Amino acid sequence: MTTTLLQLSLALITLVGDYNLYSFPQKEEGVVQVKHEVYVIVFTAEWCNPCKRQKSNLYPSLSKSGYSIGLTPRHVVRICDVDANEEFAKRFKIKSVPTWVLIVKGFEKSRLEGEITTVKGFQKFSGLYPKRE
Repeated sequence: MTTTLLQLSLALITLVGDYNLYSFPQKEEGVVQVKHEVYVIVFTAEWCNPCKRQKSNLYPSLSKSGYSIGLTPRHVVRICDVDANEEFAKRFKIKSVPTWVLIVKGFEKSRLEGEITTVKGFQKFSGLYPKRE
């Protein structure tokens, strides 16, 4: 049983999708649907102090821990500036930044409004763990 859960956790982090942050998802019954299997969108803004702290402290730690972070579909953690992508942020009904949104198989599964300060905090929110070599 433990081996199966570990394999599942490892499989989740290896999934890659082809979702474009600039194309808008369709909504059904209040749930946002997209193409990618598992990833996190971080809604941020340049003027946001907690966002700035995450950028300088958390993002490098996540990267060193094996998470891909960036703006493209190949990244597990995707950064979306709410000012540069207003319509996309409206689709997700973003009310504050930073906001973390976990997408699993095209559906929003979890949301956290506020700053995540540690890799362990990110893992607790997302359930994603890097592969161990």
